[in-house]
Amino acid sequence: MKKLIPKQPLISYILILMISSIFICVDILGNSLNVVEPKPKAEEVEKLTLDMVMHENPGCPDNSFCSQATGQKLSKWYQFLKSSKSNIEIENYIKTEGMPTPAWSTLIKYDDLEIVFWDSRCPDHRQKNNKISEAIIFQKGALQESKDIFWDDLWVMLAPDNITQYQIPRNERPIYMDGSEIVFIKEENDRYLGVKLNAQGNISITDLITPTELPHLIDCPELLKIKFKAEKNGKKLYQSYQCQSIWNIQNKKSVMIMYPLACI
Repeated sequence: MKKLIPKQPLISYILILMISSIFICVDILGNSLNVVEPKPKAEEVEKLTLDMVMHENPGCPDNSFCSQATGQKLSKWYQFLKSSKSNIEIENYIKTEGMPTPAWSTLIKYDDLEIVFWDSRCPDHRQKNNKISEAIIFQKGALQESKDIFWDDLWVMLAPDNITQYQIPRNERPIYMDGSEIVFIKEENDRYLGVKLNAQGNISITDLITPTELPHLIDCPELLKIKFKAEKNGKKLYQSYQCQSIWNIQNKKSVMIMYPLACI
């Protein structure tokens, strides 16, 4: 009499055979299809940087009109800041290569110029008969305006009869004064530079300190409002203005400043 095999062990045995067959097929198929190719050398692999993804010319800011040569010059500046150790080194570099500095521009063609520019975010600047662009230029010397490149104005009021006008990079805001010079922060790839600027537009690099009082908004006096109305609005560059109180670290007292606003 034949011995009956219980159903459950039989099913388990069949399942084991099926699973084994699957693994064998996968192994054979895998070995036949997965041809091992030699790995490329490290230098043959092009590394995608953020700049390559965001702009066709490495080094150029996102969404800007910027040539390959200008992108290379920006990259050189950023690389220099990674290794520079002193303010004197940075100042010497600026004298020969220039520092990327925000400005306004009414230029129509930029083909042969080392300038980065964007369409202004301000609707009034995008009018057909009043085209004003945001720009970055490589400034080597004092900030001086030309027919097509210009800066923001800033007024410092020490007394009703003592108001000094400064030229400052576009949209920069001073954090304190050092005697007769204003100081603002320039952030470049996670490095913070202290930039000092006098009334003649001369730039120097300084160590940043924390002022006794931080800048805060105040009401603008009528004298400063008159200054604003008398300057530059023929170009319809600005829509409004703001006033702040900032600390003078030499005189150890606060002073009043006013700067224009292009968009509100």
